[in-house]
Amino acid sequence: MPFVGAVRGEGCLVARSSRRYAYGPYVDGPDPLAPPVDIREALDSIGRDVMEGASPRSALQELLRQAPGSGAASTS
Repeated sequence: MPFVGAVRGEGCLVARSSRRYAYGPYVDGPDPLAPPVDIREALDSIGRDVMEGASPRSALQELLRQAPGSGAASTS
C-alpha cells in the first residue's frame, strides 16, 4: 500500500493511501448477519434427546453437529 501522507484524526495519526476499497456482498460461507440461534428451540431439542435417554453431553454434540437454520433441530 503506497504511503501518500498522514492526517491527524481523533487523537491518532491516520495514514492516507491512494488505494480505494470496493464493498460488495459477502459470498464466503454462511451469512454473518443472520439472526442468532433460537435458544428456546435449541433447549427443546436437547431436552427431547435427554428425555429419550441420551446424555446431556451427547444431546449438545448432536445439536452442534446440525446445520444452523436448517430446521433439522426441530422435530415437532
